[in-house]
Amino acid sequence: MFVPPKVILVPTDFSGFSDNALQYALDIAVQHGATVYVLNVRERKVYSDHTVTMELIESMEKRRIESAQHELLEELNKFPLSKNVPVLPIVRIGLDYEEILNLEDELGVNLIVIGSHGRTGAMALLMGSVAEKVARNAKCPVLVVRTAG
Repeated sequence: MFVPPKVILVPTDFSGFSDNALQYALDIAVQHGATVYVLNVRERKVYSDHTVTMELIESMEKRRIESAQHELLEELNKFPLSKNVPVLPIVRIGLDYEEILNLEDELGVNLIVIGSHGRTGAMALLMGSVAEKVARNAKCPVLVVRTAG
């Protein structure tokens, strides 16, 4: 039985692949009155300079998050449909697929829409696939938007 999604999560790396996934998610959200969370995950930085204080690290991480939030808001301006549904930007620091799955639980997400580069064969084995890890481990349905190219 089809349950219309009410909470949609769209991870983005600001690529064209992610843009296509976001467009799909917005179309679905308009049809079903859903809320869309747009997530950008930044890798955790490793600071090897032992003279860097925790306060400085926290300050730098805060600036990275603020910069990513600004970038997300600019990204959303490219999508007119984002004005027709509740769209909330989220930035996390960590491993992309782990943060996606964590948010699935935290927000009660019932659809994840994720772009895929469509790698196959050796490239997929070497690079891994965030979309594949999410699709294998998510509790809710996952729509993988593959862009021909």
